[in-house]
Amino acid sequence: MKKVTVKLIILLLCIGCMAIVVGCSGKKGTGSQEFVTGGVTDTSDYDAPKVIESEELIYFRTEFYRYSDYVYNADRRYKFCMSKNDDGSYTISEGDNEELKCETNAEFAVKLQQIIKDNNLVEWNGTHKQTAGLAPEYRPYWVEALYASDEKLSFFMNGDPMAEWTWQVLDLFANEFGTHGITDLLPVKEEAEITRFNIEYAYGDIRYYYGEKMVPVTEEEKNRTVEDRITNGANEDDCINKVYADIWDRTGKTEVEDDRQADVTEEYYAEIKKIVDEENLIYFQNGEIIPGNFDYENTPEFYEFYIEYENGNRMSGFSDDPVQCEKFKAAAERFAKFYDDYLEQ
Repeated sequence: MKKVTVKLIILLLCIGCMAIVVGCSGKKGTGSQEFVTGGVTDTSDYDAPKVIESEELIYFRTEFYRYSDYVYNADRRYKFCMSKNDDGSYTISEGDNEELKCETNAEFAVKLQQIIKDNNLVEWNGTHKQTAGLAPEYRPYWVEALYASDEKLSFFMNGDPMAEWTWQVLDLFANEFGTHGITDLLPVKEEAEITRFNIEYAYGDIRYYYGEKMVPVTEEEKNRTVEDRITNGANEDDCINKVYADIWDRTGKTEVEDDRQADVTEEYYAEIKKIVDEENLIYFQNGEIIPGNFDYENTPEFYEFYIEYENGNRMSGFSDDPVQCEKFKAAAERFAKFYDDYLEQ
């Protein structure tokens, strides 16, 4: 009798363990981790359409958790809503009680629909599946959307706090609120003055560098090798900080050489800060710099910038992704114009 009881207990324990060890549903985002903490509830409609013909989004609601990143510094849940009004305008809101709210136009709905398409969210249509007992950041995120055609998009599933589509939705709503004077969700820009700046980028054959460098003014410092300066740094008492530009053709097909220099002034840093803020370099920061093994000559496009502030804070960004580089291009061109004008004075 005891043997039967022991076997029964062991069998029940095994079944209990199998019930607990259940993985998360598939997630669209980083896909880098699996979270196993509880049983799964699945009420999905697996026959829900995975194609939506309409492009006219008239209603949208979502809730998700986002980790802090280099732009949006807040670990929290977001609840966004957009609805079309009778007069053709749209109302957007955020929060349990719509603490943030304003009216916008159809262009916003078009941008939101583009996020849905770019991230193929419709492939999750009908999914309603969650794992019990997850940490707050992995608890379900969801979307409900309605189109002018009466087509619907709906999913409810285990969250991914770094999912790309959630960042895009947050960024879209935050900036739209910002255009109406509601800045609660916008990233906080650095108020301190800039004390150091450099930018390097390439689009096509030409590679550009603008910024500052320590220029030797004593014979002792001038006689030091480049390797020595790189290894041990410049002797600041024997150097002067200069605004500097260096432009060259990576293919060698054309004669492009630049070694222009000018004095650093307060006006210089003030204008740099103005461009940094107006061109929203905060959106391009990722804490990275050009890696040591980077192929400068054969990478079609890239950019890097580095900023130091008087309060000790720093901001940097690097990318060789074509999409990011295209977004950065307007800022790069504005810096180039500023430096060209400054160095010609």
